[in-house]
Parts: sequence; C-alpha cells; structure tokens
Amino acid sequence: MIKFKYNNKYMNKKTIFIILLIILAIGIIGYLAFNKNPTPFASQEKCEQKTGKKCFLFKGLCQVMVAQNQRGAEENEKFLKDCEKKIGTWQPIDEQ
Repeated sequence: MIKFKYNNKYMNKKTIFIILLIILAIGIIGYLAFNKNPTPFASQEKCEQKTGKKCFLFKGLCQVMVAQNQRGAEENEKFLKDCEKKIGTWQPIDEQ
C-alpha cells in the first residue's frame, strides 16, 4: 500500500494563502462594483458618448458650511475631496 506524507505546516500555509487571495479578489471586485465616484472626462464629446447624457465643464465651486459637530466636519471633508477631483473635468448632468 502506498502511504502519502502529509506535511501539515505546508498545507496550513497554502490554505491561508488561498483564503487571503480569495478575500483580496472579493475586495477588489466589491470596490469596482460599488465605487460610485464619477469618472472625470477630458472632453465633452467623450463624456456625452460614454454616459449618453449632456455634459458640462465643472469649474469648481466647492463650498461647505461651517460644521456644527464632528460628523458634519467629516462629511464636509469627504465632500471637498470628491469635489476637488472634478474641477476642470467634464461631468454628466444628472437630470431629475
């Protein structure tokens, strides 16, 4: 009868590596699927072609009110970060 040697340390490392690889892949897929940041377009034509909407040049009026609490300050900071990325790019018009 043939006996196979079972290397427990090797199998544990391999299992942990595979699990970490799967977690990383799920994280990347989740980020790409749920990332809602608008893509900045370099020209009006590209913007309208990709989105199917009319586009405007975002000239940047990134203003916020004074925060009343810590949560408000965090929201203001996030808004400013997102807003500053759009300045000077073409953005689709969200018609409601």
